[in-house]
Amino acid sequence: MLLLSDSLTLHTSSLVILLAVAFLGGLVLNMWRSDVDVTAKHFMLLISATTALLAIAFVVQKESDVWRNGVYTFISLQMLYGPFLYLYTRYQCDLRYRWEPIQWLHFLPALLFALLWLVQQPIDSQSVFYFDCEHIDCTELQKHRFWHKVAAWVSIFSYTFISLRWLHPHRENIKARFSTLDGIDLRWLQRAAWSLLALTVIAIFADLSREFGLRHTIRGGHLQALGPFISIFLFAKYGIYQKKVYSDADIASDLSRGANGIEDSRLINDANLRLGDAKGINESNLDVASEGALTKSSKHYIACEVNQETNTSRDTLKTNSQTNTNQVKAIQTIASQSPANLASASQINKKKYQTSSLTESCASILWQQLQDVMHREQPYLEPGLKISSLATRLDVSVNHLSETINGYAKLSFYDYINALRIEEASRLLLSHQQSHLSVTDIGYQAGFNSSSTFYTHFKKSTGCTPRQYREQQGAIAGSVGS
Repeated sequence: MLLLSDSLTLHTSSLVILLAVAFLGGLVLNMWRSDVDVTAKHFMLLISATTALLAIAFVVQKESDVWRNGVYTFISLQMLYGPFLYLYTRYQCDLRYRWEPIQWLHFLPALLFALLWLVQQPIDSQSVFYFDCEHIDCTELQKHRFWHKVAAWVSIFSYTFISLRWLHPHRENIKARFSTLDGIDLRWLQRAAWSLLALTVIAIFADLSREFGLRHTIRGGHLQALGPFISIFLFAKYGIYQKKVYSDADIASDLSRGANGIEDSRLINDANLRLGDAKGINESNLDVASEGALTKSSKHYIACEVNQETNTSRDTLKTNSQTNTNQVKAIQTIASQSPANLASASQINKKKYQTSSLTESCASILWQQLQDVMHREQPYLEPGLKISSLATRLDVSVNHLSETINGYAKLSFYDYINALRIEEASRLLLSHQQSHLSVTDIGYQAGFNSSSTFYTHFKKSTGCTPRQYREQQGAIAGSVGS
């Protein structure tokens, strides 16, 4: 126990907790003054305020016998961590997520159990919520708090588990829409969720084992309290710089035509209104823009119908895009496919197109259009290329473009674009005109936005680093020349 004055003493652990709360307050203040994502600010503020209140309540119940029972009302706030984590995860991972008033119900259990504790006062052994624990450290207070503890376990465990279910496929989902994963893979959030889940499981085991007679000094509540602190420091390091994975422009473009070519007008209007606020344009202009986007997105399908009616064959299309043959073969090699013609690839996906609004013939035409754009405009050289911007160039829906790439290249959009970048980087590494450039510069010129990503993809594709590739191919060329 640490002596502060003649009238006030604090346990060392309480002092450490209060210092951590002060540090947390400074961290939040510094973040609030920084130019970071508004949602990140709000999330950090909510989780920090909740943690600070819980920490202060813990200190009060530890240091004061008079206020001990009353402050346990605030301990129910720990049931807010699960909803906070879940809603932020949905905000980042779910393209169609939007806040609805009904989602306030996620916070209702915390309020109900806080009120329940007030109803239980003064505590009485005849209460229906009384649980007679047997272990040596079991106090009268703990006997009345058992079901509150169970509710907190269930809340944190279930919400964290559901959040991880959203985070698990996130990496594959963004590969379908982005050509780079830097800054949007949410690995830090996954680590925070796993930390919270692991500490909760250990806390449950620690407390239940004491109920069954296993003697140890581990207190589950203390372990559980570590989870929010770990989450906060992970969020302070990574989360405050975390941009929204799907921008409003991505949402408006992606949802202009759904999986079956159906417009989701409510979500589009929400996204467009946010874009309008940012750009200073009014709502009426946005409605026209939304309709224009839908009309523009329909051009490909109209063209496809015309091509079908006039019996435009795939052989003619292949002839018109003969210059792209080498590029297609390179992509197929990277995908570990044997070279096959487009008709064969289309036949493999026949069943897939039967359940989609994208017909087999339209997919074939779209694939040829995509190859033509890739050859002429080389959009893969743009570091931040998204499937939504590529779909806009082709006047098609994002879902149909993604289906086509998956069906013909047997790759996600992410792998498809990076395969083209590797092909371009390989060419530049062997070019005499580019011999003055470093390997890193070559990677940037090929469309990669970081040297680590470039090296990873290149080695995965060729089996050697870019530097080794340049040296080996240069040596081969030299021996042939001599």
